[in-house]
Order: sequence, then C-alpha cells, then structure tokens
Amino acid sequence: EKAPDDIMCRKIQHYYLDGDRNTVLIIQTDVTETYLQQQREAALAKAEAERVTDILDSVSTGICVLRMPDPDHLEGDFVNMQMFRILGYTPESSDDRTSLMEDPVIKSYLKDAFIAVHPDDRDYVKRVYRENFDSRHFNAGNYRVIRRDGSLMWVNQDLTLRSVTPECRVFYASYRLVDKE
Repeated sequence: EKAPDDIMCRKIQHYYLDGDRNTVLIIQTDVTETYLQQQREAALAKAEAERVTDILDSVSTGICVLRMPDPDHLEGDFVNMQMFRILGYTPESSDDRTSLMEDPVIKSYLKDAFIAVHPDDRDYVKRVYRENFDSRHFNAGNYRVIRRDGSLMWVNQDLTLRSVTPECRVFYASYRLVDKE
C-alpha cells in the first residue's frame, strides 16, 4: 500500500454494457510506474539538451540554427553565446539567452536573418543561399554582419543541412570572424 504522499497515477476507462447506458463497466489501471518512467526519461532528455547547449555556448565559433521555408527566406532559431557576442552583445552566461532572444534587434534578425547582412553584401548572400537551397553543405563566403550598435563585423559562414520537412529546410550555420573581405 502506498503512503498518502506517494504519487499514484490511474488510467480509468469506461464502457457501456447495454444500449440504454444503464450498466457501466469501469476499469481502473495503476499506471504509476509508466508515468514515473516517463518523468525520469524527460528529466534525462532535458539534462542532455542542457549539456549540449552548454557545449555549444563554450565554443569560439558563432553557431545558429537556420530555417529556410523557401529559397528566398531565412529565419533564425537557436543562437549560441558566441553569436550574440559577434552581434555586439555581452552575455555573462547562457542564463542571459532568454532575455537576449527578446531583444528587438535579435527578434528582427531571427524573423529575417538576411537583414543582419550588410545591404551591400545582401544580394550576394541571398544568391548563395538560393543556389544552395538543395545542397547538403555550402560556404556562404565572407560578408559583413550588422552589429547591435550598427558597426560591421566580417564573418565567414559554413552551412550544413540538418533536416528537410514539408515546411522548411533546417541548416546548422557556423560563423568564423575574418579580418576583411
């Protein structure tokens, strides 16, 4: 017998045994162990995701997850801490990610990642993306990104296709700082 403070989960099913619905069969099943196992697995998955994010935040390369619903549109999803720094932010830790993701500049860059590219380089970068929409891996070359304060930073970008769904293509993008064109 379980103590009152213990978790107990029940699955309850009912069936009408006659056409008038006067007789009901109720079956109660204890699913506590299944529930607790699911909770343990969810906690392990969350810990693993946090560990991977921590690793990504510790590297000196800017990393983004980018979605392309079609060859002319580019949206951001995940941004590591180094990418925030490339864009001119000074996060102290990954705990700052939530507030940084709400920053108006970051929100606009995530909605349309092409606007982070300097206007003089934008047509070139869009063309490279369009031409490589079906590629598994490509390099977008050197171009300038617009930082939070309006200053420019030269980057070299590598992209690897992660997945293809009916809605979009997902790319992992890495950004290395370069001195100049």
